[in-house]
Amino acid sequence: MGKTFTITAGLENLGTLRTGGQGSVYKGRRIGEIFVAVKILPTPIHTESEDDKNFKDFTNEVEKLKKVNEDPTPHVVKILNSGITESGSLPLSRWNLLKGRILENY
Repeated sequence: MGKTFTITAGLENLGTLRTGGQGSVYKGRRIGEIFVAVKILPTPIHTESEDDKNFKDFTNEVEKLKKVNEDPTPHVVKILNSGITESGSLPLSRWNLLKGRILENY
């Protein structure tokens, strides 16, 4: 597992699951034994306004993902919510954490 840091209040970082060109995915724990996957993008958000290209791109991506989740399917992981990290102003999205094998092994 990779370097740990504060993701956001109420979410304990349990380490890196995977890192790639689109960011990193961490295993997080919310209250008690509720585990989630947290994707953090490497592009910082400077202001939460439509004038900030990174914020606008992130907001658009989250809205598209929420539309995909409107009709639940077992083949698509559900996005729970999104926000910004406490340390670094990096955009994040929280997802249901699925147990199982890594897809690239198939």
